[in-house]
Amino acid sequence: MSLLLLLAACADTTVLSDGNNYSFSSTLEADTHTVAARTDLPVDWSGLEIDLQGREVDTLADVDVLTIVILRLDKPDALDAFVNDALLQGDIVSYATCNPPDGVDSVMLSDFDFIGNPVVPEEHILPDQGTWLLSAATLGRPGALMLNFFDPVDDGPQDPITLATDSADLAYTVDISAGEPVELEGDRLEWGDLTSDMRGLPIRLSEIDRVTLARFDDTEDEIEDGFLQVDALAEQIWTADIQASVSLELSALTDESGAPFGGLSGEGIWLLALQCTTCANPAPPFLAMLR
Repeated sequence: MSLLLLLAACADTTVLSDGNNYSFSSTLEADTHTVAARTDLPVDWSGLEIDLQGREVDTLADVDVLTIVILRLDKPDALDAFVNDALLQGDIVSYATCNPPDGVDSVMLSDFDFIGNPVVPEEHILPDQGTWLLSAATLGRPGALMLNFFDPVDDGPQDPITLATDSADLAYTVDISAGEPVELEGDRLEWGDLTSDMRGLPIRLSEIDRVTLARFDDTEDEIEDGFLQVDALAEQIWTADIQASVSLELSALTDESGAPFGGLSGEGIWLLALQCTTCANPAPPFLAMLR
């Protein structure tokens, strides 16, 4: 490719850099409940009215997957790993999942599977196995709806293992203008040069699976106050799901009706986010203001 063609190609591309990224930090607290070991207890989320991100929950429809993870970490380290997406395979003793059908707000421990093998509470829900963490999630929505720790002990109470609005609390600070605004040029985005996420930790580009562009009439302070519900605040929003990519044509971004993004127009604040919908932390690894 000639130098002239190379320069023309670069001029048609907006390249995202670490210097464009916003800043975000968070802390997480969660309850621990002692329950009976070796017992087929109910897992109940009927009291989950508001999730960790402050959104209303339809308990009969929003819980797509329940996960029980047994960790080699203690509770403080587990919470830190959760908010920083730093949980390693070696931290996990075992895990079980359940996909409840719509219309229910409780299941039994025996409804879970350990990697395809049904959970037998008398054999699997035992004391002194590690730190037990229960979480609920909606498929395609970043972050957990709610989480809770439980500790199986012999002769413990035969109480339900619950997920409720007050089971855990997520606190955060965010500065959406911490980075240099991105000047949107051309018809293509590239982000392969990114090395750090919003926390200053190494960014895992392979986990980016959604690009979102949105316009807001709110002020910066209002957006930051409701940051984890930012999609609901947007006046206009365009998204594209991606897989193992570090670039995207802007025309691939579409609104709810399927209409492609047509360029920046009108007043307001414009934000571009690279999201990970499967990560424990709901905040996007990269977000920048546009101009």
